[in-house]
Amino acid sequence: MTASTDDWLLWITWAVSGLGFGLVVTGLLQRADPIRRQRLFDAAIVLIFGSVLARVAMQPERTVIDWMLAALALIYIPLAIWRLSRTQSHIETDGPE
Repeated sequence: MTASTDDWLLWITWAVSGLGFGLVVTGLLQRADPIRRQRLFDAAIVLIFGSVLARVAMQPERTVIDWMLAALALIYIPLAIWRLSRTQSHIETDGPE
């Protein structure tokens, strides 16, 4: 018995969500400077909301909460990517820790 492509894609989106939540936990537990911590949170936002958007696109019969998260994702993903690009110079000029 083999799973369909949709099932695999659904599991991949959940794995990406888990990776995003893992980055949030890492950011909370890591003793890093605030810029690095914020970059972890921004990357987590992009991963979590991107996977929510993918799930909503794959299964349009989602709940109201999923649709609200999808609408928020359209706002937060570009903002997080913009902030990641703005803080890249801080990471490049920073020496090894």
